[in-house]
Amino acid sequence: MIKIETFTQFSRRLLNLAAQEASKLGHNTVDSEHILIAISRQEKSLVGRILSEHNLYTDDIVQKVLEKNEKGVVPSNVLIYASDIKDIFEESISIANSLSFDFVGLEHVLIAILGKKSIATDILNNSGIYQDEVIDEIIIAKKEFDNIKQKVKDISEYNEVQEDYGRNIYKKPPKIGRVLNRYATDITNNAENGELNIVVEREEDIERITHILARRNKNNPVLVGEAGVGKTSVIYAIAQNIVSKKAPNILRNKRIFQLNMPLVVSGSKYKGELEERIRNIIEEVSSSENIILFIDNFHSIAILSNQENTSEAGNMIKNALAEGKLQIIGVTSTAEYKRYIEKDDVIKRRIQVVQIKEPSEEKAIKMLMAVKQNYESYHDVRIEQDAIELAVKLSKRYISSMYLPDKAIDIIDEASAKLKLARNEDYYEIDEVLKNIKDAKFRIAKEVRENNIQNVSVIRDEILELDSIMSSISDERLKVYNEKKNLTKRDIESVVSAITGIPLEKLTKTQEDKLLDMRKNISKYVIGQDEAVLSVTRAIQRARTGLKDPKKPIGSFIFLGPTGVGKTQLAKTLARELFDDEDAMIRVDMSEYMEKFDVSKVIGSPPGYIGYSEGGQLTEKVKKKPYCVLLFDEIEKAHPDIFDLLLQVLDEGHLTDSQGRKVDFKNSIIIMTSNIGASAVKKQNNFGFSNQTFEKINDDLYKNLEKSFISELKKHFKPEFINRVDEIVVFRQLGKNDIFKIAGIMIERLQERLKDRGIHLIIQDSAIETISKDGYNLEYGARPLLRTIQKLLENEIAQKILLEEIKDNSFVNVIGNEDSLSFEIINEDCEE
Repeated sequence: MIKIETFTQFSRRLLNLAAQEASKLGHNTVDSEHILIAISRQEKSLVGRILSEHNLYTDDIVQKVLEKNEKGVVPSNVLIYASDIKDIFEESISIANSLSFDFVGLEHVLIAILGKKSIATDILNNSGIYQDEVIDEIIIAKKEFDNIKQKVKDISEYNEVQEDYGRNIYKKPPKIGRVLNRYATDITNNAENGELNIVVEREEDIERITHILARRNKNNPVLVGEAGVGKTSVIYAIAQNIVSKKAPNILRNKRIFQLNMPLVVSGSKYKGELEERIRNIIEEVSSSENIILFIDNFHSIAILSNQENTSEAGNMIKNALAEGKLQIIGVTSTAEYKRYIEKDDVIKRRIQVVQIKEPSEEKAIKMLMAVKQNYESYHDVRIEQDAIELAVKLSKRYISSMYLPDKAIDIIDEASAKLKLARNEDYYEIDEVLKNIKDAKFRIAKEVRENNIQNVSVIRDEILELDSIMSSISDERLKVYNEKKNLTKRDIESVVSAITGIPLEKLTKTQEDKLLDMRKNISKYVIGQDEAVLSVTRAIQRARTGLKDPKKPIGSFIFLGPTGVGKTQLAKTLARELFDDEDAMIRVDMSEYMEKFDVSKVIGSPPGYIGYSEGGQLTEKVKKKPYCVLLFDEIEKAHPDIFDLLLQVLDEGHLTDSQGRKVDFKNSIIIMTSNIGASAVKKQNNFGFSNQTFEKINDDLYKNLEKSFISELKKHFKPEFINRVDEIVVFRQLGKNDIFKIAGIMIERLQERLKDRGIHLIIQDSAIETISKDGYNLEYGARPLLRTIQKLLENEIAQKILLEEIKDNSFVNVIGNEDSLSFEIINEDCEE
């Protein structure tokens, strides 16, 4: 029996007020959420303070209630009270008694609500309000109230104090969890609830961080690494070790709170407001010995210190670290660390940097295998191991702007979503039936718990009907449906193709096929250089089949020969064939590195110089695009000190930049071009060989030129440099037949461009003959050919388009004369 006299004046009216709230919302049942709305309107009470301190106000509660239970229109005379209401008020009396109160207030009702599973409880918990916390608040407030009660003799004054103790007397003391619940998330709590992903292959990093946390000084680890390598997951793993008692004893009672710095800073409009928040956080953490703050984007602390309006807040955190009031784990990117933290000596003296590197492909596969169940459950798919292995492999090769394991997880996630959507579209009816069966079984379990036998039989009939629908679906269709749940390698290839823009057929081509077809495919675009193509392809085949030192680049070559013979063209074609992208070629003009100080352009400026934080031009490019062809053009023009750097690349497969970081060159092909020895070609022309060799350069002449080029090369470069190169490739001069073929390839590109306008260009062999004859020069190779095509062909076509002689959907037939071209134009409506 509930004794109404034990309730405070407002508590007695609570049922009526809750009924009014339910009526306003058009709800026919008064439940705990309506009581919560009524309580929240008492903003000056102790409960009102608790709610407001967690940013939970009446309007927020009403909105959240309507999300769960839509607004209706119900006459007030049909309102009924939920069965839980009586239990809540009875429980509130028990709570008041257990806490030695001689009255029942709103706070006791709130504690009772928090003890039951309900919409109101979910709203409160989601805002960081839990039963234990409220009980602690009440105990502290009661002590204050009891002290004043001893001084109050008049009963009327006592009653006034009894009603108002939370409003007028209670001052919120510092308490662990109050401020942090607003601005931080307890990730150890998330670990206890199984909400964190399983973390594997991070044992060394975890051990290193654990050692730092156990230190007496500088016990604040800051994880530095590129986005996506798994810095945050390492901290999650430490939280999991703490709750599973796998952590060392010194950490077993620790709680890790992830501080939301943007939330701390946001909304602090007035001077001193941000500082007050920071001060409260520091006081709360320092009052406990078991809290570790996890600060993502740790560089934001340095930014706060350097800004005029927030410098005091940033300095407060620095001072707290210096005084040992805070223990933190920070996370930041390599670039942000260099830009902000490395320059801040105060922060640097208090932290210990832990470099988190990108995992190897083997480790990344194990990481994805550990979390694949989460994606299988979410997308309702089955992820095959082959698909995971391919996602890691393709992401490593083709997505250079991101890092493992994150980029492989992105591919798995998107491929799973795509598979799920495609299956739902084709097999919607099966998905609906299975979903309804699952829901019905869940409802049966609920009705059994509540002893509603009549409802159980009704739901069982529903399941029987749904089972009959499933039985009517053919076995073949069900088999295909189940197969559609399997995420395969083909699904991964499709998504990678969509992300990178690389055609699917290139992705599906195996490495063995690429290597076997490489010589043939390259020879289609590199004309007249059979020896060069053969040397390059054989060297790459040796490397790719495991016969070469894996610590070195895939291949290293010096291309010698006169200008215009195809050295750069071979590098571009190699990039396209090996890495499926002509843009995978990084060109470095060595004429820009003629001075000694230009070394800093390659690896970055030394500390204290402008540009130190930006890194080197070469090292940064290779970091972003490790699978590439590196073309060092005209190497003879570079300063000798540059070659000392190249020695490190050729010998060890990496280059150390000015900041001490190793940049990996193992997946690159190094090509160096030089015109050294080109004087031999000029000498040959002076002796009158040009007319004799116009049709085809004979082998004897090529061998003589090869000796001349290599002899000149050895005079210019040190033996230790030349000996580290895999192949020295000398390019032939181009003959008339070669120029004819190259002209045909160049004209094909023009035909493709005109086709986009609907203009069909037909080139007769006589026209190509005229162009190749006019555009050939033994000394400059094919370089003049492009200008000749522009002069004889493109200029004429452009003029005729402007004069509207050539219109869309025209056919243009080009015929060669002795030293000019003639054009026959056939339009749709007329002939010329």
